[in-house]
Amino acid sequence: MKHLFNIILGMAALLCLSHCTKDEEVMTGTIAGMVTDMTNANTAIAGATVTLSPTGLSQTTGSDGRYEFTEIEPGNYAVSVKANNYQEDSKSVSVYAGQSATADFQLSPGRTDVEISPLTLNFGPSNDQLSFTIKNKGNSPLQYSISGYPAYLTVSPTSAQVGAKGTQTVMVKVNRTSLTSDVSTQLAVNVGNDSYPVSITVNSQDLGAKMSVTPSTLNFGTEYSELQFTVKNVGTGGTLDWNISAPTNSCLSVSPKSGSLAIGASQPVTVKLDRTQMTADIPAAFINVNTDGGSLPVTITATHAPGGSDDEGGGSDGGNLAVAQGLYVYYKFDGDFNDATENAVNGFGLNNPTFVEGVAAGSQAVKFSRTEQSAFVVPQPIIDSREMTICFWGKDFNDGGIFYMVSSHTSRPNMFTLSMSGGALKFIVTRYNNVYNYSTTGSFMHPTLNDGQWHHIALTSDFHKTTYSTITTNLYVDGQAVDVITEGANIFTEGETSDNSYGSGTKFVMGGEIDLYNQTLNGTNMSVDNFRVYDTRKLSAKEIKQIYEAEKQ
Repeated sequence: MKHLFNIILGMAALLCLSHCTKDEEVMTGTIAGMVTDMTNANTAIAGATVTLSPTGLSQTTGSDGRYEFTEIEPGNYAVSVKANNYQEDSKSVSVYAGQSATADFQLSPGRTDVEISPLTLNFGPSNDQLSFTIKNKGNSPLQYSISGYPAYLTVSPTSAQVGAKGTQTVMVKVNRTSLTSDVSTQLAVNVGNDSYPVSITVNSQDLGAKMSVTPSTLNFGTEYSELQFTVKNVGTGGTLDWNISAPTNSCLSVSPKSGSLAIGASQPVTVKLDRTQMTADIPAAFINVNTDGGSLPVTITATHAPGGSDDEGGGSDGGNLAVAQGLYVYYKFDGDFNDATENAVNGFGLNNPTFVEGVAAGSQAVKFSRTEQSAFVVPQPIIDSREMTICFWGKDFNDGGIFYMVSSHTSRPNMFTLSMSGGALKFIVTRYNNVYNYSTTGSFMHPTLNDGQWHHIALTSDFHKTTYSTITTNLYVDGQAVDVITEGANIFTEGETSDNSYGSGTKFVMGGEIDLYNQTLNGTNMSVDNFRVYDTRKLSAKEIKQIYEAEKQ
């Protein structure tokens, strides 16, 4: 009996040992590779930054040019590489559980006169339109073309000439109706004999609850210590549950870190930067906003300024430092019509607008005459976004047109029209409503603005496509929220069709007559100063108040 007991005990021990040594199933994969010089493939490039999207993870290559991302969830990713004095490169990589994917890069020496930013567009599960810029840093014009992208993407413009020191914005739209799963691809920006890849990732949509995160980039620069982005449920049904991963840089903190949003609801998220912990610039840190349907990254950049100030700007400089994040164009009208931002989207005067004393002492504003139909023209569509902010100072308004965007559609030629009607401001976004519903669309409620005093006017516009498309515009006067107007959008013309308003702009005009096809708005006498546009960013009430305080006399 004792012998039998020992045999049973031994078998049990062997069975236990066999169970304990069985390999556990591996649920993640690895991406690894080497970065070398294309002109000499045996030369490793050390110090290159390798970024994995949409996770936001980054690695720096060692002296052997190697990098590795471990414990990566299965799926499709974009790997991009950036190194000094080389053209940036990117490629799509598929990760499978228990396997290692290889992504080697051979970088070509880069042109110093071309800068493309960003090199990765992550549409996530809800964005339908994103953009990148092509900057000509040289002293002569350059020609570019874009190729190599799939049919579910629309790119505009696909080719153009960029003037010396100029910048061209390229819009990329995705048609989600043809997509049934997550995709990763890229397009090529061709300049001369060089080609620059821009990686693109699109997450499939969850129609029950979709999320938007705006803005997708926060630039703290040298002065900011606190900025915000907004999480919004833009779906057609269901509650959106979200949470935020820990920032990739310890200098950053986020609040709140999670929440639940009903349809149409939004939540501001505050990001704080502890500059006392900074020892160098932050070229790209990431905050990932996560849902069951995927993640959307927010990119954080900051400049280390030893001994600098955390003041958020303002004062007698005309507000150059006030709310710089996302500022697309800024016209100060101090004797010219030039854009004060690095984008340099300059305009010109038409029919002799004059310069008069501006809001701040020693500054100038531009004055328009109704009888002369004087105007300010920018030969680019600076207000042509589904989400944006427009703000400026004005005085001496009479009834008539203030500004508008010219559309490429001759049947309904104008959109984004701001006018004064019956002593009240009226802002209409779509071409359809400019033509057919101008007289019936409501005006903002506000006391008269023709009292001979300067007033600060801000408009925030927000259009998201839903079953019943609407456009919401908030009006702020002198730093205070005044009224909100909801404009119904014709869903047949405001879908992703060739007839939609967005993306059809050709130029911006302030002053002069406005042709609404079936009626004409006369120009108005007015003076305008410090005209700003935040392209693709809707400012908070706090930020609009900050601009007002910084720029007022």
